[in-house]
Amino acid sequence: MKFSALANYAAVAAAAVIRRGDDYIELDSRDISTSLYDNLDFYVQWAQAAYCNADVTNNTAVSCAYDNCPSVSANKATILTAYTGEQTEVAVIIGVDPTRKEIVVSYRGSSNIRNWIVNLSFIMSACNLVDDCYAHDGFLWAWEETGPTVMATVAAAKAANPGYTVVATGHSLGAAVATIAVGHLRAAGYPSDLYTYGSPRVGNPAFVQFITEQAGGEYRVTKLNDPVPRLPPIFSGYRHTSPEYWIDDGSSSNTAYTAADFTECDGYASTACNAGTLGLSITAHLNYLQHTGSCDSGNSKRTGLEGDAASADRVSDEDLEAQLNKYVQQDLDYVSAL
Repeated sequence: MKFSALANYAAVAAAAVIRRGDDYIELDSRDISTSLYDNLDFYVQWAQAAYCNADVTNNTAVSCAYDNCPSVSANKATILTAYTGEQTEVAVIIGVDPTRKEIVVSYRGSSNIRNWIVNLSFIMSACNLVDDCYAHDGFLWAWEETGPTVMATVAAAKAANPGYTVVATGHSLGAAVATIAVGHLRAAGYPSDLYTYGSPRVGNPAFVQFITEQAGGEYRVTKLNDPVPRLPPIFSGYRHTSPEYWIDDGSSSNTAYTAADFTECDGYASTACNAGTLGLSITAHLNYLQHTGSCDSGNSKRTGLEGDAASADRVSDEDLEAQLNKYVQQDLDYVSAL
């Protein structure tokens, strides 16, 4: 059964585009192609690989617990560098796929996303990608720790493999840092594709417009009523890259999908897909085309971006869900007034 967003009435009523300053909202939605689905299914394996290969030595073959990245392993992909920031504990792997001729940057996500939701900060800091650029200060902090390693490794890999393309990916909070990474990769002259799964909003309109308009594609996957992509809320100044590919069918724990289970929605402030949903489904967040976010190697460590676990434990699921639903209604009201 198809999942419905609260704002779907707008998509049904008319196919229209709204622009107010830097905001961009398209009230139309479309199905996705089989070839695009195949890519979404492939790069989630690289996102998973960041959970399972964060502590490996250089030039190690990519492998995942429970055979969760079979296509990547079959391509004989190897890890050039695995690095974890000392302060944020955000991990990134940079690998090469000789079959697809790609250099892949993949960021590990959170081990306890509920803690991050409870301790959520809306604070942004200036970023140096474009005029008036601001992004979440925690995600910028993670990029500042890991960015030098990413840029140096990609530069060396491109020099050794000049015909290879660059792809950035990640799940959860790793998806947010990957979004910043792709901005810097593109600014450095590497046209890069971006595949993210369950990403929170990362920056302001100037930031997402820069990312969306640079050379390379953006493929941002959301699922059902996963709460993470709804945060930080639109009314607080945050926007998403466009387009969004929303898994709108099946249960929150389902991982078996086809192209027919996805809907494409465009816009930096669109509420026609995931952003118009209610609820606190952590299960949906952890099941993007496979069970994302776990590895039996013990590498799914808590990051410094998640906040205090003790304070998170003092907030009930009922209270947290009520707060999230309030944010959604505020976003719907805000967007309707644009």
